[in-house]
Amino acid sequence: MKKQLLVLTCLIAVLLTSCLSDDYVDRNSIDQQIIQEYIQEKGLTLEYDANSGIHYKIIRLGDTTRRPSPDSSQITVNYEGRLLTDTIFVKGDSVEMDLARQPIGFQLGVSSIGEGGEIMMILPSLVSYGSASFVTDTPYSVLVPPFSVLVYEVELLKVGE
Repeated sequence: MKKQLLVLTCLIAVLLTSCLSDDYVDRNSIDQQIIQEYIQEKGLTLEYDANSGIHYKIIRLGDTTRRPSPDSSQITVNYEGRLLTDTIFVKGDSVEMDLARQPIGFQLGVSSIGEGGEIMMILPSLVSYGSASFVTDTPYSVLVPPFSVLVYEVELLKVGE
């Protein structure tokens, strides 16, 4: 019985160790490398938020007394989302949305500008859609692959109501 328990324990330890060491992928490091290459290719000058991994440029700050709250604000925006191939997967003018239903990176970026502000941001996959893969609605019908780094340009038209 002791021998079987020892064998079982060793087997479990080997399985756990192999899962952690061989299959572990540091998504953030991969994404940051991809983002740096994109920034260089496009000749962009962006700020970097080390906490979220977001690279951004505030084009216009807007009314900072009217900033949305990431967890509870209804907002109206003009926006465009692209893959790093510059393929547009979503675009809209005067779109009303619940900011809390957007990816966390989108929430953080939009919350940094005030009403009337505009931001361009590159979101690593961990603060966008992560491992999710989906096809966007028409008219674009674009496949957004898992672990996609996304580029958003957002103009915050209105906060609240």
